[in-house]
Amino acid sequence: MRRNRRNFLGLAVSLAFFGILIYFVLNFSPDKNFSVFNFSLPPLPAFFVLFFIAIYEFFTFLFNNQRRGFFISIFATLYLILRFNKLTHPFFAILILALFVTFELLFRRKR
Repeated sequence: MRRNRRNFLGLAVSLAFFGILIYFVLNFSPDKNFSVFNFSLPPLPAFFVLFFIAIYEFFTFLFNNQRRGFFISIFATLYLILRFNKLTHPFFAILILALFVTFELLFRRKR
């Protein structure tokens, strides 16, 4: 039986993106735009992208499986987007959870 080795580079990338995310949250207001190369950008899309990458890398390292890391990061990001849009009913979280459990069962390799 062959064991898959964990990629510690993924853990380092995850910690780096969590650090960038913390810096981003502490220094940028969601109400104000920030400018990059004479472009005015809202900080929310950048926050969600940073959050997605940090969660993806962390759970890919934790479970040693890219598919599960992807599903968990999409789940967490969608949940935060729903919370941001004030869709806080528990039924929405249950629906998203059921959707991703279904995806996991669909993409599971048959042995």
